[in-house]
Amino acid sequence: KRPGLSSTTISSARALSRRRIERFALATEQWKTIPGLNDKYEVSELGRVRNKNTGRFLTPRYKDGCYMYRMEKPSAHGRERKVNSAAVLVYEAFIGKIPHDHYVQYKDGNRRNLSVDNLYLKSNSDFRKEEYQEGRLGFQLVKSAYDEWIFGDCLERRTH
Repeated sequence: KRPGLSSTTISSARALSRRRIERFALATEQWKTIPGLNDKYEVSELGRVRNKNTGRFLTPRYKDGCYMYRMEKPSAHGRERKVNSAAVLVYEAFIGKIPHDHYVQYKDGNRRNLSVDNLYLKSNSDFRKEEYQEGRLGFQLVKSAYDEWIFGDCLERRTH
């Protein structure tokens, strides 16, 4: 047998260093309580959610193109489950309330990057205009007489 570290020793050393990095990240992460859920959960600036009482992390689910967390919310009939977008939770906890007809977007386009620095708001009309310009608008298959009135000169730029 060759002298030196075996592959099992190397893999266990990598696992140990990964755990140390995760512990350091946890120690430096900022956490805020999620309002409206009986102060049971808190969200970090990186998009992780944990139970305040037990300290256990919730597992995100990938649904409809973004990460979602399923949490229990107290109600008059006992407990009910509520599904929240991870980006919305981070934005509301660290930046502020989201106005009506606005959506949380990602500056770098990466939906896995949930850091506070990467999130911003976009109005519904701006979002639709951008989709129309790029030809991603799924619900509008035929031209309408109102297209120019709604979308302005972006219609002309798209056809040329």
